[in-house]
Amino acid sequence: MTIRRAPRGAVVFDCDNTLVATLGAWERAYTALFAGCGRVFDPAVHLGGLVGMPLEPLGRALATLLDRPGEHTALSARMVALLTANETRPMPYAVELIAALHGTRPLAVVSNTPRVIVRHYLTAVGLAQAFDAVLGCDDVAAPKPAPDVYRAACAILGVDPADAVAVEDCPSGLAAATRAGLFVVRVGATAVPADLAVANLGDPTLWRALGVPTAQS
Repeated sequence: MTIRRAPRGAVVFDCDNTLVATLGAWERAYTALFAGCGRVFDPAVHLGGLVGMPLEPLGRALATLLDRPGEHTALSARMVALLTANETRPMPYAVELIAALHGTRPLAVVSNTPRVIVRHYLTAVGLAQAFDAVLGCDDVAAPKPAPDVYRAACAILGVDPADAVAVEDCPSGLAAATRAGLFVVRVGATAVPADLAVANLGDPTLWRALGVPTAQS
């Protein structure tokens, strides 16, 4: 079997739970928003239809769900406030890996979260200045698992997708990167095929694949 080698053109990272620890943040924010409107948020009923929405459509969807016509702008603003109010932490080894990669090749972040929130997360953990491009779901026609955001990032960076590496943790992002034609690194335990699978961002196998000195001695 031929093992595909990681290209050296660019590295494109997912944000939520790849670079920044945000597990449960959206569910908690929706729960608080619904409670403030006298409603109960049910992830099984509501969450799937809201994922990957830019802020304006998200506000309109929430206004419909909460029977708050005309309040879409206030509702989307409240979501931003809820999502950015809590302490934000980098994922293990994220800061170290980005520091090692910075300046060696183009770097980007792509997310199914609106860009204003992604930028807040990256700024909060001290990583915002390391990236040549940051794209959210509001920058493309279709969110992950569509390949749009990865293709857009590669276009901005001036690299062919075949010369770029994607680093992802969730099935929709892994599917998006694969469809876009990048070399795909899967981080964590998600059982989705990828070109390279690692336990976390500190895995020496990942650092060697990216051509930087390993994080761990």
